[in-house]
Amino acid sequence: MKKILVILFFILMLLMIGCEHMKVQPAKEDTLDEAVQPLVGGDRDEHGCIPSAGYMWCESKQKCLRIWEEDCPGYEKPEIKTAEAPVDTSVEPVEKKEETPAEKTEPAKHEAIAKCEPGYEWCETLKKCLVQGEECPTEAYVRIAEVAKQFIGAKDVDSVYVCGPYIKVVSKLVGAGVTYHSEDLRRKFTCPVIAPEHMSDECKQAMGMKCFEVK
Repeated sequence: MKKILVILFFILMLLMIGCEHMKVQPAKEDTLDEAVQPLVGGDRDEHGCIPSAGYMWCESKQKCLRIWEEDCPGYEKPEIKTAEAPVDTSVEPVEKKEETPAEKTEPAKHEAIAKCEPGYEWCETLKKCLVQGEECPTEAYVRIAEVAKQFIGAKDVDSVYVCGPYIKVVSKLVGAGVTYHSEDLRRKFTCPVIAPEHMSDECKQAMGMKCFEVK
């Protein structure tokens, strides 16, 4: 009988010790607040235009517009700080060949249009035939493309595009993503190679624009 009581006593002691160490861990509260991204459209200027969406005030037309979609008479291109652009100084700049009067004549244009095969149509801004229905960029593209050419041949640059009001520079480095520059080169932002749902609203907007490669 004593042996049974001793055994029961030890069992009771083990149960009490086990209960002392068993504590319910409180559920961890999620203390991480989701980063609040600024919404596109929340930065209206004094005229009510939305710069983050590409709109600017056109004084001559007295309205907000996108300069790459609609021309604004009297709009002056901002002064470009070429010192900020990544220019490869080891390569001598190639002088742009001036077109002869004969190349600028209207007959030459019609001759080029006549060379377009059936199912193609002439794009004056790109100076080539495009498949019918393919978008031909506006005159604003030509203006921005001239600025974008400064990036061609620069170190670690794979390709250059014009996407709406932005100059898109694709890096050769793996995982470096792409960098978008404004036309005046005073502002830029980088979009890394990540899933779309983790991108900023600014990157989502830029990457959704129609792009034309600059060569």
